[in-house]
Amino acid sequence: MYTPSTPECVPFRIACAEISAARNAAAVSVVKKGLPVPAAKMTTRRFSMWRIARRTYGQGTRFTLIFDANRDRIRDLAAQELGLRTARFAYAESAEQLAAAAAPLGWPVVVKPVMSSSGKGQSVVQGPEGIAAAWEAALAGARGSGTRVIVEEFLRFEQEITLLTVKQWNGPTLFCPPIGHIQERGDYQCSWQPAHLDWEQLAAAQTMARQVTDNLGGAGLFGVEFFVCPTADGGSEVVFSELSPRPHDTGLVTLAGQNLSEFELHLRAVLGLPIPEIRYAGPTASAVVLATRESD
Repeated sequence: MYTPSTPECVPFRIACAEISAARNAAAVSVVKKGLPVPAAKMTTRRFSMWRIARRTYGQGTRFTLIFDANRDRIRDLAAQELGLRTARFAYAESAEQLAAAAAPLGWPVVVKPVMSSSGKGQSVVQGPEGIAAAWEAALAGARGSGTRVIVEEFLRFEQEITLLTVKQWNGPTLFCPPIGHIQERGDYQCSWQPAHLDWEQLAAAQTMARQVTDNLGGAGLFGVEFFVCPTADGGSEVVFSELSPRPHDTGLVTLAGQNLSEFELHLRAVLGLPIPEIRYAGPTASAVVLATRESD
């Protein structure tokens, strides 16, 4: 135990005309509320996800509207609604707004699209002269057509960790041993389990992860990321970074480091299957092999 194409050829397809029409009608109220418009998808026959849906929800096809995860909604929840410690941040919808928002945070700053993944569109800006390039990079790397970016203070952290958090339908929230990881240019490079945390740091991370996932609701495995930063008095603090509502790239290490991998934990939680004790197998590490060129 750890201590400190054609519809029938793919498992998912864009929803039929009837569902698309219903989605478009629903989107009117969604847009009025300032929320991103969801994409409707459906499972198709002969695939395991369709069989799981039929077994869980009965005959017929279950349609799900999916909201894309975005940083501003998660950050607002953590910092404003829950009062968690995060990097100081602001939003901007133009290069001029970005320049005005960045200056009070102190240089350097980090600029990101509010909707992206794997570091796409992210840049570190050393001073005012880099704002225009950061703005263009954020727009180019964003998912969708949004023009909103987040700018945040540059944290000089001791380590970056992921706390895989398993939220169940009818059971306590569970945690995997913390995972340390390194990212370069926004891309995952390697991870190891366990990351070294003292008891107070681990308790703080678990408390914050539970608060955020309880507020979001649902069930499944969440990759909750934190920074461990030094403080002026020589101590350290745990700072909430972001959250992914799915198995996480840094969690690939669980394929060797635990009796239950992050993928099995996610499936068990979503399907309401019992989760036995998560047993830690010992120090484990994983590394990614990055492609050197684009595929044909």
